[in-house]
Amino acid sequence: QCTDTCCSACFEPAPEELNETGDSGDGSNVVNGVDMANPPGGVTASKTDDVVTHSDREGHVLKMLKKIAPDGGASLNDLLSAQFKAYSWLVGSEESIDVHVPDILVLQRYAMATLYYGLAGHGWVDKDKWLSNDDVCEWQLVEACVGKMVTEFDPYSNNLVGQIPVEITHIRMLELLDLTDNELYGPIPTEFGYLADLEILRLGGNLLTGTIPFQLGQLAGLQELYLHDNEFLGTSMPGEICDLRNEGGNGLTTLWADCEVDDNNEAQVQCDDSCCTKCFGDNSEFIFYLGYDTYPPTTIAPTSPPIPGRPSPPTASPVTTSAPVEAENPDLKEHLKGYMHQSPTLEARLSDESSHAYEAFLWLGSSKNLSEMSEFQKLQRYGLVTFYLSTIQDHDWKVPKGWKSDDHECSWFGIVCEDSNTTLTEINLPSNRMSGTIPPEIAVAGLGDEITKLILSGNNIRGNIPKELALLNRLEELDLRANDFTGEIPIEIGQLITLKSLQLEANELEGAMPEEICLLKESNLSVLIADCDSELPFSKVTCEVNTCCTECY
Repeated sequence: QCTDTCCSACFEPAPEELNETGDSGDGSNVVNGVDMANPPGGVTASKTDDVVTHSDREGHVLKMLKKIAPDGGASLNDLLSAQFKAYSWLVGSEESIDVHVPDILVLQRYAMATLYYGLAGHGWVDKDKWLSNDDVCEWQLVEACVGKMVTEFDPYSNNLVGQIPVEITHIRMLELLDLTDNELYGPIPTEFGYLADLEILRLGGNLLTGTIPFQLGQLAGLQELYLHDNEFLGTSMPGEICDLRNEGGNGLTTLWADCEVDDNNEAQVQCDDSCCTKCFGDNSEFIFYLGYDTYPPTTIAPTSPPIPGRPSPPTASPVTTSAPVEAENPDLKEHLKGYMHQSPTLEARLSDESSHAYEAFLWLGSSKNLSEMSEFQKLQRYGLVTFYLSTIQDHDWKVPKGWKSDDHECSWFGIVCEDSNTTLTEINLPSNRMSGTIPPEIAVAGLGDEITKLILSGNNIRGNIPKELALLNRLEELDLRANDFTGEIPIEIGQLITLKSLQLEANELEGAMPEEICLLKESNLSVLIADCDSELPFSKVTCEVNTCCTECY
C-alpha cells in the first residue's frame, strides 16, 4: 500500500498474476479501437518462420504504460504520438520483451524511444545505435551507466526539436542530464522533480517558456542548474530552488538564469544574488556552463562532422534592421512585378498588405543603399527577406546574423555565393530554429539560376512543400528532413533534372511518391529518402525501395 503522495510510480503485479487476457476489463489493451492482443502488421516486426509475432500480445506492457502515463494513457491511444511510436517499436522489435526483465528497465527503454520520436530523432547529429536491439547503455549520447541504468545522458547541441516528453523521467537513475543548445520549447516538465539522483541539469540555450517548476527544489542532491538563454518571461525563481543554495557545501552551488536587470530595471527571471550565481540578459554572450571550454569536460568531442552552415556551437546574434519602414516605392514595385507576370500568386502576394512578401517589399524600399543595388540584387534580397519573415513565426532563428540588414546578402549567415559574383549558390540553414512556412518567393531568391543546395533540415517548418522549388532549376541537393511538412510531395520537383539528393524523411507527408521524381533516378538522383516504411503506421508515403526510393523511414 502506497499513495501517490509517497510513491512516484506504481506497477502491476507479475504477469502470471493477471487474468488470461491481461485486461482487467477497462479496455486498456485497446488503442484507437485496435486490439493489441492481435495488432495490425504495422505494429509488429518480430518474425519466426514467416509468422509475425508480438511481444505484448496480452497487453501487459501497454497496460503498465497507460497506468503511469500523466495523461491517463491518451497519448498511447494516438497512433501518431511519440509515445505510441515508442511502444510500437518496444514491443515490435526483433527481441521480445523478457518477462523477467525488471519493469524499470522496460520503462527506461520506452523513455529513450519516446525521446527519439518526440524530439525529431531522424534529424539528430549523433544517433548511432538508437532504436537498435543493443542495450541503451551502448546508444550514442549515453555517457555512463550503473548496471544497466543510465546515469549520464548528454545530447547537447544535437538538434533535439520539440517539447521535452515527461517520459524522460522514467530514466530513473540520471545523475547528469545535458540538453544544452537545442531547439526545446514549451515548459519544463514538473515531473523532473522525480529524478531523485539528479546532480547536474543543463537546459541553457533553448526556447523553454512558462514558469520554472518549484518541483526542481525537491532534488536534494542537485549541485548545478542551468536555465539561462531561454524564453522564460515574468517569472521568479521558486523559493524551493533557492533553498537548495542554503544547504552548505553539499547544496546547489551553481544556478544560472536570465536574471540580468535591463535599463528598465526589469529581468526575464526574478532572482537575486543570494539565489542565482550568474545572471544573463539579451546582450550576454552565450556560455554553455561553468567550466565549459571547447567541448564539455565530462565528454569527448562530437564524432559527427559539423553541419554545413552552422557554427559549433552556434551563438545567437541580434537581428540588425535598416531604416524605419516608409511608404511604398512604386518604381520598385513595378520592377518586382516585371519578373512575376507569369505567376499570379507571386504578384498577388506582393500587393497583399498582410503578407510577408509585402512586408519584405516595404523593407527593401526603405533600405538606405537601395540605389546602389543592381536590379538583380533587389530581386534576390526581396526573395530572401520574404523567406526570413515567413520562417520566424514562432520565434527568431537561432543564428539570424546579417539577415534583414544592409550588409550584402552574401555575408548573411548560411548563404554561399560564387567567389567572384553576387549570385547565390547555396542556402544552408539546418538546425536553426526556423518555424512557419517556406514562401513561394524562395523562387525569386533563386532567379540567378545558380542555387545548387537548399538545406533546411532539423527545423520546425510546416505546411506544404511549395511547388515553386521546381524553379530552382540548378538544384542538386534538397534536404527538408526532420521538419513538420504536411500534404503530398509536389510533382513539380520532378522537373529538377540536376537533382542528386532529395531527403524528405521525418515529416508528416503522405501519398505516393510522384512518378516524375522516381524517373529522376534514371539521370542524376542517387539519394531519395522518405517516410515510406510500410510496417510503421506513422509512415504515410508510398514509395518502393530500389525501384524508386533508396531508403524508407
